[in-house]
Amino acid sequence: MRKKLFTLLLTMAASVGTMFAWDYERVQIGNLYYNLDATNKTAEVTSEYYDNNNYSRLITANIPASVVYDEVEYSVTSIGNWAFASCERLTFVTIPKSVINIEYGPFTACINLKTIIVGADNPNYCSMDGVLFNKDKTQLIQYPGGKQGAYSIPSSVTSIGDEAFYLCLGLTSIDIPNSVTSIGIYAFTACMNLTSIVIGNGVKEIREGTFMDCPLKSITIGTGIRKIASDAFFNIEINCYENYLFEPKTDAAGNFIYTMEKVICYSKVPPTIEIPSNGGNGNFFLDNFLEADIYVPKESVARYQAYNDTWGKLGILPIEAATTDVTDLIVTPSSSSAEITWPQVSGAASYELVIKDKSDNVVCTLIFNAQGQLTSIAFNAPSRDGAPQRTQTAGFTFTVTGLDAGTSYDLTITSKDNNGSILDTQTVAFFTSNIATGIDNAQSDQVQSTKHLRDGQIYILRGDKVYTVTGQEVK
Repeated sequence: MRKKLFTLLLTMAASVGTMFAWDYERVQIGNLYYNLDATNKTAEVTSEYYDNNNYSRLITANIPASVVYDEVEYSVTSIGNWAFASCERLTFVTIPKSVINIEYGPFTACINLKTIIVGADNPNYCSMDGVLFNKDKTQLIQYPGGKQGAYSIPSSVTSIGDEAFYLCLGLTSIDIPNSVTSIGIYAFTACMNLTSIVIGNGVKEIREGTFMDCPLKSITIGTGIRKIASDAFFNIEINCYENYLFEPKTDAAGNFIYTMEKVICYSKVPPTIEIPSNGGNGNFFLDNFLEADIYVPKESVARYQAYNDTWGKLGILPIEAATTDVTDLIVTPSSSSAEITWPQVSGAASYELVIKDKSDNVVCTLIFNAQGQLTSIAFNAPSRDGAPQRTQTAGFTFTVTGLDAGTSYDLTITSKDNNGSILDTQTVAFFTSNIATGIDNAQSDQVQSTKHLRDGQIYILRGDKVYTVTGQEVK
């Protein structure tokens, strides 16, 4: 069971700490605990107890740059394994520039944590919108468990850390950009309000437990996926989280409510479903996908159906644009997507949609037939569409996601007849909106400080210190 595994890991970490206790002196200074290295005069923030029964009363953790013990000053350079894991009351953390090493899972399962702030001059780590990254924002290390709503991962990110979103109860949807090539194990486990995900084209594998215990309704999988773990979407262990502050959604009979409605997979090659280590034939995967409509490229429908042990047991349909009544070309962009609606052209056998950036680089090329079925894909952005309609009307609508925020694009739609002759060409420019960065990232060039909002109050982070707006330092 996942709960048991997590507890085991914490116990192992605690045992390691006990095993090497003679190398450090473990002390309490203020409201935090530290392992002190007398030789190097460094300190590591650690858990409240060796068994990681953590900081039950701690609401704010302002980690200092240094601490003094027995008249000796120690530089705080590290945050230890699971240092604050399962701190259910913790809402706010500041990390100073002195911390150059963050061990595994220090904020895992902090279900009320809203914001992590890193000093602007920290050489190894940074934060944006309260989310913890490495310095160049190529790795997303920790998403605060209490942060609410939808989230689009920045396009600088190439990897998502193990358990980075573990037990993030406020997360409702996630857009993973094409830049991401690796998702850690159990990265989104037990995100109990996560219903929609978009996985970009860079991800090759969905690993074990990635979306386990998430009540997903809609999944969009990019062109790059080649392997999916059988238990990547497994939900059967949901009741093992009874100790946390939520109740699993169940029906009148007490059965967990989990019905996948729609899966779009843009990979022309059917991804391999891994056989679980305890035997079986991919049933974990099938149990969650059997009732969903599975949409794949039209040219690959037969290839998916030929996988008799997994995909072939599902209802495979061709990806289609939704039909709608429209007379003009309309593009409705957001920060990372664009809904494209275009009219039918009399005699058209195909519609070619090409999106380019302002440097004339092709972002994506999508070709639809006269019925609105997607027949060809060559693009760098994952896409998702509305539910297909069978009644032909005056036009089509399709949403391309995975676009960069705050970017100008040009869309060209070319309609051709059966002979390939061009019947009509329309071009329109559009601009995706910027992702709101929030007050916690507003920079002041004059004072080199960062503002953030906590509990309805504005605070100023300057270096490794936190101040009120009147200049009083927050301890």
